[in-house]
Amino acid sequence: MLVVASIATLELTMALNRSHRILTALALVGAFVAAGCGSSSPSPTSPSGLVSSEGLNGSAPPPGWVDANPRQAETEKIEVCKVYVGTVGPDARITVAADINSNGSVDTTYDVFLGHNECQDVWLSGGVGDTVTLTEQVPAGYAASYVKAVISNGQLTTSPSVAGNSVSGLLANGLNGALVTFTNTLGTTEQPGTGRFTGGGNQIMVDGVRISRGLTLHCDLLLSNNLEVNWNGNKFHMNEHLTTLECSDDPAIIQAPPPAPLDTFRGIGEGRYNGDEGYTIEFTLQDYGEPGENDKAALKIYPTGSPNSPVLNIPLQLLSHGNLQAHYDQPHK
Repeated sequence: MLVVASIATLELTMALNRSHRILTALALVGAFVAAGCGSSSPSPTSPSGLVSSEGLNGSAPPPGWVDANPRQAETEKIEVCKVYVGTVGPDARITVAADINSNGSVDTTYDVFLGHNECQDVWLSGGVGDTVTLTEQVPAGYAASYVKAVISNGQLTTSPSVAGNSVSGLLANGLNGALVTFTNTLGTTEQPGTGRFTGGGNQIMVDGVRISRGLTLHCDLLLSNNLEVNWNGNKFHMNEHLTTLECSDDPAIIQAPPPAPLDTFRGIGEGRYNGDEGYTIEFTLQDYGEPGENDKAALKIYPTGSPNSPVLNIPLQLLSHGNLQAHYDQPHK
């Protein structure tokens, strides 16, 4: 009886040991599965190494990202390029601020650094659509401008150059994307609100095109202006307020007399062409001093949004008649 009891006890002990090993193995498997299911893949990182918010649809491109189509506006992407004019300056800091799902609030920001002629995709959209703002920290001694190319529903639109260092409202989704090129020019400094241009002397003409005798343009977006252009029976009259402007003083141009804080005026405005609304003018005026024989002008007029279809396009050249004059601005109430 003792032998039988001992055998029974031994078999029970062995059975318990087997059960313990099975339960231990199952617990380990369960812990492994739970760990695998509970963990998430690393959230995408920005080019600066900052981690964007987890679980969001859009993100900065991951490290090692290669743009298959550089310098080209593409859907679902925001790309930025950097160009210097006149010299090659330092790498520029460009801040990317993304409103993911375009709900009205910024979800993530980070910086990228680009040198001359460098481009980089800075945002990829994976959802209903993200809105991005790009802001360049302009290096000292340079003036800033940008050109924006937007693709929407298969249609590519490239806007004319605009003075400034920040672009907002860039949409990226399955139908939309954008390319922004920031340009920095050496030796020109914006001086808004400090000067103006007028047309002095007789009727101003450039390449057979007449510019209104009452030409008055202010380095201030709030003040009223007058610019009228006539050629071959056609007439363009600009609205009172400019859309963008850049007033600058080029050290290579001797403008005086009279003394003035500028010698070059670049502007963009909208107006009427032969009485029809919906046209844009881009112009450059340069005062090379008296008596005006070295003054220059450039004019481009086109349907708004279609700069590649101009109704008038005169590159920068000497006036054929008249005189442009830069002045200090007069006090205004």
